[in-house]
Amino acid sequence: MSRETFTPKTPAQQQDDDRVQCLTCRHYTGTSCRQWRAAGLLTATVGPGLASLLQRCFAYAPSSQG
Repeated sequence: MSRETFTPKTPAQQQDDDRVQCLTCRHYTGTSCRQWRAAGLLTATVGPGLASLLQRCFAYAPSSQG
């Protein structure tokens, strides 16, 4: 069994990364997503773990407060 090591992303890789966080989306209310169906979620409730996870989201819209 091989052991993988964590390799931080280079700035170029970070720039090409299209993943986002709910925390930076204007549809995120702090506990739920107002566009949960478009985002592909099964429910509007978004826990803190999911909200901070980098992911691809079709409903993402940058927050104006970001």
